[in-house]
Amino acid sequence: MKDLFLIPIMLAVFVFGYFVMAKIDSFIEENRRLIHAENRQNRAHIRIAAESPMLLDSIAVQLTSYSRANPFVEFFLSSGKAERILQKLMDGTLDIAILAEDNNLSLNENHSMFRIPCRTGEVLSTALGLSVESIDEEKWAFVVWNKSIQSKSRDRVLFAIETEYCSLKCGYADYLE
Repeated sequence: MKDLFLIPIMLAVFVFGYFVMAKIDSFIEENRRLIHAENRQNRAHIRIAAESPMLLDSIAVQLTSYSRANPFVEFFLSSGKAERILQKLMDGTLDIAILAEDNNLSLNENHSMFRIPCRTGEVLSTALGLSVESIDEEKWAFVVWNKSIQSKSRDRVLFAIETEYCSLKCGYADYLE
């Protein structure tokens, strides 16, 4: 007689537990979907251009560490001529520009910059016709940005670069405003 009462009670507990677990699973999946959608909407894009790929190499360590700490930030790296890079920076289609020290920079009051050390060299041709840059001396490069455009992610990347180079290697005497 006890078994007749025990079987329906146990069956009711299992059915109730199944429905509760289904609701909890649905709740967790909905939260996971909302968090993923919010992260996708809040992705930051930072466009960085340099005159030479060797100049991009001078900030590669900082970009890598920043990217690991902030996986929602995407970096778009490119290189080109200094005039074109400056034009894109003034148009607002570029966030950060890295230019060699030997450029004559004509910037307006909306732009700011600081210096970082970089390695440069001469371009050598190989027997196969490929060009290779040899690293032989350390020079300076300018990191330039448009300060009239507000961007938290860009400012954090600039802070990471500035902290690495200006406080440890350059000293604050080399900081240009």
